[in-house]
Amino acid sequence: MKNFLALMLLMLPFIGQAQLKTELYKWEENPVFNQETNDTSMQAIYLQKNIIKEQVYEKDDLMEYHLTNNRIKLLTKRALENFKVVYIPKDETSKPIREAARVLKSNGQIVILNTSDIKEGMDEESKKAYRYFVFEDLSVGDEIEYLFVVRQIPDIRGFIIQAQSNYPVLSYHFDLYTQPNLIYKFKTTNGLTEIQQDTSITDYNHWYLQAKSIPRLREEMVSNYLGNLQCLHYALDRNLATGNRDVTSYGPYAKDVYNFAYLKDKKLIAQFNKLIKTINPPKGNEVETIRAVEDYIKSKFVYTDVNLDALSDPAYMLANKAYNDLGALILFTNLYKQLGIKHEIVITTDRTNVPFDPEFESFTYLDHFLLYFPSIQKFMVLSDLFSRMGIPTAKYCNNYGLFVKEVSVSGYETGIGKVKFIPELVMEVSQGNIEANLQFSEDLSETKIIASHTLSGYNAMYYQPVFQLITDPKNLEDFRKETANFLDLDDEPVSFEFENDKSELFGIKPFIVKSTYQTDFMIEKAGDTYLLKAGLLIGSQMELYDTLEARKTPLELPYNHRLDRKLIIQTPNGYTWSNLEELVYDVSYIPANSDTAFAFVSSYTMQDNQLIINIHEWYHGVNWPKEVWDDYRKVINAAANFNKIRLILQPAKKD
Repeated sequence: MKNFLALMLLMLPFIGQAQLKTELYKWEENPVFNQETNDTSMQAIYLQKNIIKEQVYEKDDLMEYHLTNNRIKLLTKRALENFKVVYIPKDETSKPIREAARVLKSNGQIVILNTSDIKEGMDEESKKAYRYFVFEDLSVGDEIEYLFVVRQIPDIRGFIIQAQSNYPVLSYHFDLYTQPNLIYKFKTTNGLTEIQQDTSITDYNHWYLQAKSIPRLREEMVSNYLGNLQCLHYALDRNLATGNRDVTSYGPYAKDVYNFAYLKDKKLIAQFNKLIKTINPPKGNEVETIRAVEDYIKSKFVYTDVNLDALSDPAYMLANKAYNDLGALILFTNLYKQLGIKHEIVITTDRTNVPFDPEFESFTYLDHFLLYFPSIQKFMVLSDLFSRMGIPTAKYCNNYGLFVKEVSVSGYETGIGKVKFIPELVMEVSQGNIEANLQFSEDLSETKIIASHTLSGYNAMYYQPVFQLITDPKNLEDFRKETANFLDLDDEPVSFEFENDKSELFGIKPFIVKSTYQTDFMIEKAGDTYLLKAGLLIGSQMELYDTLEARKTPLELPYNHRLDRKLIIQTPNGYTWSNLEELVYDVSYIPANSDTAFAFVSSYTMQDNQLIINIHEWYHGVNWPKEVWDDYRKVINAAANFNKIRLILQPAKKD
């Protein structure tokens, strides 16, 4: 998406090129086998990671030769499986130049891979070809080494290199060689050493980064793994040949986005107005108008995540009712513009992949389109069929974005950009509440449960808008049954019904599931005593009991949310409960000078023969330091422990 317009940069004319660094590069002819690294807890270790990016002019084009040379020691059987296949970057603009691989056996033998060990495949979903090395007959303790050079078009306006991974690196080297007129800017994150420039060279530019050791970063629950990796970000800043400064700048990009998005052709605009008549959105209420247009496009048109020019061509989209990401931008912006609804284009990242850095301009962060409606202060995600205005996809919130606002300068309309924050939704928006009434059969062999599940916000996102998107009757019935069994019991509900199960109601009314169970699964008999699995009435719960290592990364929750449950259990005549104190929980984390961040609070009362249990659970705040991990675990595990409660029902003592 960030490259939806051709990159126009005036470069120097062709310059005679000395032999490339990537051509001169060779791996060690007589490598020394590593005898020291044998810590199997690491599974594998990169003995070296070498990356060279070399940019050269070839006639009028700037091309890049990318070299990777990695050497890895395999310490466990799992590592043998993980590194049996190593993929080589390939796309429609790249061309393999050199490819080599070898195995350094623990007995000192060196096995060179043949060209037949380099294979090609095709991804069935994306239909993209890929190449890969296949290492056969590996043994624990072996080392593999591979080297490849790819000729490609460089991502000069933004690129990220992940130096860190789940495996430690003993030696890391990165080199960027460019022509003398191209000046790059850099930023390293999460503790990665800063990049250096070799100022002794005058006929080309050379930046390099060297690290003697990069620790492994294992994946942790409730964490933004990719966002916590040590990375190098870089982008072109200046072109000395043309005098262009701030080459990677959001100012010109905002104008380009504006010019791309909004139509000027009167015939096309007339077609959009015709579509508006077909949609027939209500007038006089901006929110209802916005939602009517959004729901029509997302339910009547077909969205395809394919980079095909036709799917962003206005005439083709209107005729075929199909669009892609860029097409979504054109469709929604022009419909709302013709309706007179003020909005701003927002371009941002998936924060779980690459958080948007507000201090470093790079097109790497310009991946996903949203709209912002300033009069109602609501966001809309254009390409997410499950999202609706006011409930933007969570991974784009709690993040920064580039806001492009329409302005008029001397009668000329254009767009100006400003980086601003996209706030997360408050926890009251996303709720998942359960009300359940349980009754025993006369002989106490079964229970009847009448329960309702009320979902809103993100908790309803993958239910409420989905029903109208499933066209296969069997798949729809399977989805209905799975949704109805929200208590996740072994026995499916004997009956169920849904309320507000339409996409146009998502974000307006809660989605409600009403289910009735008739099951013996909840009861266990021991003599004249019965055990009721009362904790199952809150549904299955996540567990965070085991922590093998100290927490390394801060917490990042998907979104704020709240869960309330009310459980009513009818006490059978002649019986009484003996362990109700187990129902009482009060586990919370309250930061200094703030409201409660996480909590699981439960209590009970007895009213006549009814046991009434009230449970309140909430998670307020997305980002927390790693020191809060144990407090968060306690709240999560309180819910998991409640889920395991077995209430003891025994005959009442006779007077």
